[in-house]
Amino acid sequence: MALTIEAHRNRRCIFEATVRNADDDVWVLGVGDYLRCKVGRPGATPVLDLSSLAASANGSTMSPTNPTTITLDKDDVVLLHAGTWTIEVSVFQAGSELQHAVSGMLVVLDTQTGSI
Repeated sequence: MALTIEAHRNRRCIFEATVRNADDDVWVLGVGDYLRCKVGRPGATPVLDLSSLAASANGSTMSPTNPTTITLDKDDVVLLHAGTWTIEVSVFQAGSELQHAVSGMLVVLDTQTGSI
């Protein structure tokens, strides 16, 4: 199942993602396993690279559970220009071995100007 997420520049974005195995079962995290979320363009270094091990410098977080709750702080979302980005949520086993991933689109929309 692919992800499709919508975010607005200059606003915090909160969403949930579930990583499933080939049989469509929810991937069960073991001791030392962690999650990672990358946002970028194909073939390029990710603009955002988050881990469930620690918050980003701007305060974006991932819960250490599957499904995971991902909170992109507005200071990280503003790094993404309006348009469609590739997003990937991965499970890594202890020792940094990639086990499984789900990917999709993160659509970033510009926000209106002015006070709310």
